[in-house]
Amino acid sequence: MTRLASLFLLLYCSVQADEIISVQTLNTYGPFYSESLSLRHSRLLDFLKINPSDLTFLQEVWLDRQHEDIKKVSQFMKINSIFYDHHQGSSRSGLATMVRGTIHKIDFRFFPLKNNFYDQIHSFFKINKGFGALYISHPKIPDAPLWVVNTHLHSLDQEVRLIQLVHYLKWFLNKKVLQEPMIMAGDFNFDPQSLEFKIMRNIFYFEEPQAYLDLRYQCTICPENNWSIGYQLSQILFMDYGKTVDYVFLKSSSKIRLTPQNFEIFPKKYNKYFLSDHYGVRTEIKFEDNLDFKQANEESLELRIQRFSKTLNQWQSQLNRSFIEEHEFLNSLHTQLQNPDSVLIYHLKHN
Repeated sequence: MTRLASLFLLLYCSVQADEIISVQTLNTYGPFYSESLSLRHSRLLDFLKINPSDLTFLQEVWLDRQHEDIKKVSQFMKINSIFYDHHQGSSRSGLATMVRGTIHKIDFRFFPLKNNFYDQIHSFFKINKGFGALYISHPKIPDAPLWVVNTHLHSLDQEVRLIQLVHYLKWFLNKKVLQEPMIMAGDFNFDPQSLEFKIMRNIFYFEEPQAYLDLRYQCTICPENNWSIGYQLSQILFMDYGKTVDYVFLKSSSKIRLTPQNFEIFPKKYNKYFLSDHYGVRTEIKFEDNLDFKQANEESLELRIQRFSKTLNQWQSQLNRSFIEEHEFLNSLHTQLQNPDSVLIYHLKHN
C-alpha cells in the first residue's frame, strides 16, 4: 500500500475531533404508588422532546402506557427506544434506553434475587433489577461502535448491590466487550465515598465525569425536591438530607478515547415542576482516536494489580460467605491475576 493510500485509510477510519455526543439519565419515579405519575410522565415526555440527547437512560419505567408514550416520542424524534421487559416470564426491569443511532445487538441480564425482604416484595410485584446493554454505532461516529449500558441497582441493601456488581463483572470481563468503548449510566444507589464507587473505579476502571472535571459532587436526591425521600427525611430530622446516586461512567478503548467535556445536574425542574424524586444528570462526551495509547508497562500494570487486589479483598470481606457462587467467582479473579494471558490482565493492561 502506498503512503498516500495509507494516509487516506487512516483519515477515513478516524474519529473527527468535534465528534461529541450528549448523554442523560433519569430515574422517573414510576411505581404505581408514586404521586402524580400521569402528570409527571406527561411533563417528562414534553421535556424529552425539547431537550433531546444522543443517549437517554431511564429507570422505573414500569407501565405499558409509559412504554407506548416513550415509543411515540422516540418516533417523533426519529430515534430508537428499547425496553428491557418481559424477560424470564413476566418480570419487568423498569429500564428504557433511547438511542440516536444503529443498534447492532441487545443483551439484557436480570440480577439474581436473594431471599431478603425487599426482593420478596419485588418478586410479588414481578419486578427485578438488572442491566441492559446495547451495542450501537452513532451517526457521528459510525466507525467507532460502543456499548451503552443502563442499570438500576438495589436502593437499600449494600450487600445486594455488591452481589449485583459481581454479576455485572461476569458479563463485563469478555474480550469482545472490553475491546470497545463503553458508556454506563443509571441509578446506582451508592454515593461517591462508598465501596461500590471504588469498585467502579478500581475494578472496572471507569472514568466518572465529575471526578475527571474536578467538580464537587451534587445531590441527585435532594432536600428541596418535595417528591424525594431527601425532602421527607429533612422534614423529620430537621436537617438537610441529600445523596448523589445517579451517574454516567465511561470506559475508553485502545482505539477510541472518551473524554467528558462537561457535567450538570439536569433537569432539576421543567417549567418550574419537579419531574421525579431524582434529579437527572447530563454530560457531553468527546470521541477521538486514541493515537497515543500504549498498554500498561510492567510497573504500571503492577500498580493496577495492587489496586485491583486491595479493592477485590474489600469487596469479598463485605459479602456474607453464604453467597457461594459470588465468592467463587471473586476468588477466581485472584487466580487470573497470576495468568498473564487471562482476560483480566488484558483488561488491566488496556485501561
